[in-house]
Amino acid sequence: MSTSDTPAGHGSPGPSLRYYPVTAGGEVIGYVWAAEDESEWEFTRRLKAKHDTLRAAVQWYHRIEQGGNYGFTPLQAIRHWVGRPEDPIAGGIPADAEEQWAPDVATLERIANPTYTREPAPEPASTPDIKPGDPRFRSAGWADYDRTGYGFLTGGPVRYVPVTLGGEILGYLWASETEFTADFLPRLAAGPAGENAADIWLSRLHEAAEEGLSPVRAFRRWVGVPEHPRAGGIPADATEREAPSLEALTALASTDGEERA
Repeated sequence: MSTSDTPAGHGSPGPSLRYYPVTAGGEVIGYVWAAEDESEWEFTRRLKAKHDTLRAAVQWYHRIEQGGNYGFTPLQAIRHWVGRPEDPIAGGIPADAEEQWAPDVATLERIANPTYTREPAPEPASTPDIKPGDPRFRSAGWADYDRTGYGFLTGGPVRYVPVTLGGEILGYLWASETEFTADFLPRLAAGPAGENAADIWLSRLHEAAEEGLSPVRAFRRWVGVPEHPRAGGIPADATEREAPSLEALTALASTDGEERA
């Protein structure tokens, strides 16, 4: 892997970054990066891309989080994906892509979106107080959480059930009882089948949010519904469990073994 030399001006304010372009169908859809001091990381979306960059950002979030469960630093987790087959949602980092440097996040945002000017936004309220339909949802900077209508981050415990296809666990559908959050978390060992299932589950969650269902009601509505050929299903006798945190559930999804009680 080729790494570009650090240019002059490395001492500029803010954390300096190492980043890679992410492409889908030959188009650059964004840049995945990590601070050189490993203090932060993110996927910076290219807003003019035709691809659904919001969902791509979510996939990269899960990938780097899962890498951390294996002991990878954010930058190591990103490098792990260089040259891997392109994912229909996340895109991919071309095998010949060079690792590049930027002095700070603002510089990379200008590279990704040179004509875009970010408007100042008020401080967002807590997740339970901002829901789809509330005008504060987008103006407060919560647009990145609106890919399903529910948030996808929570600091509290989550309820979850396994999603299976032909007896194999593809991932876990989870919801918070105290926050307006719900999501599908692909299981690492399921490989592409898990990520393909995520596409349909995100659409289902979006429909549930449009109907005004609470996260837990949305989470439970598909229990016992016949398996979808790609998305799988939630067995009628599936045991609903609680994880102490989303991080704990992510760790479960990142293991090679089956679900543990």
